Amino acid sequence: MANPSTFPKVPRDGQVQIVTVESTYTLDYENGDTSAGQRIPDRIVIRDRGTIVAVRKGDDNVPSITMTVSALQFTNGSNDVLLDAMEFTGNLSSDTNQTEVPSDFNIVDILITIEGTANDGIDHTIRYNNCIGLWSWSEGAPNTYSLTFECYGSVARTGQA
Repeated sequence: MANPSTFPKVPRDGQVQIVTVESTYTLDYENGDTSAGQRIPDRIVIRDRGTIVAVRKGDDNVPSITMTVSALQFTNGSNDVLLDAMEFTGNLSSDTNQTEVPSDFNIVDILITIEGTANDGIDHTIRYNNCIGLWSWSEGAPNTYSLTFECYGSVARTGQA
C-alpha cells in the first residue's frame, strides 16, 4: 500500500495548542522541538530460565509531550499568556478542567496539528487528552520555558481517510 503523503513535514508545518473547556491557546515562538510519546501499556516480560516466552500488558503508561518556547511574560490580566493557559490564572482564571480523568490539578488537552502541504492538502492532528502541564524558566538569549505535559487521558489521531 502506498503512503498517501510522500512530502516530509517540517516544523514550519505545525502548531501546538492548549485546549480547555472554555478556550484554545496557540503557542507562539516555539523552537520547533516538540516531542511526544506513544500511549502503550508497560510490558511485562515472562521468562522461562532466562528465555523470553511471553510479553504481557502491564500498567498503562503516562505519555508525555515536551517542547521549548521563548518566554514572553509570566502573566497578563487582560491577554492570554502561556503560563495562564497552563495554570488557569490571569485572563484565563475562569477556565475549567477537561473531564475525562478527574484530577486535583489543572487539566488541559494538547492538540498538535501538522498542516497539509501542497503535496497532500490534508491536515494531520494528534490530540492528547487530560494533560497536566509543568514548566521551568531559563534565562538565556532568548529566555525560554521548557514545557512538559503528562497526559492521562485518551490519544486521538486524525489524517487522510
